[in-house]
Amino acid sequence: MNQSIINTAAIEEWISDDLSEKAVESNLISKGYEEGTIKEYICEYKRLKRSKNFSFAFMVLTIGVQIGLVLCFVAKHKS
Repeated sequence: MNQSIINTAAIEEWISDDLSEKAVESNLISKGYEEGTIKEYICEYKRLKRSKNFSFAFMVLTIGVQIGLVLCFVAKHKS
């Protein structure tokens, strides 16, 4: 089966289901994908998962900075 176009919807579903790389690989093997296509899917899966983790961490960092600034202003105002 020659699948050169990567289905990002499927990858998003795997990420939301929190599948491991091995589970994704075995899923693709059972569907009859070629080895090269499987490697492309795994690379894209890792990239998207890292991107989601980075986005969450950046959001938490931003909220922490904002809370810190508010607390600094409150402390400065009270003194």
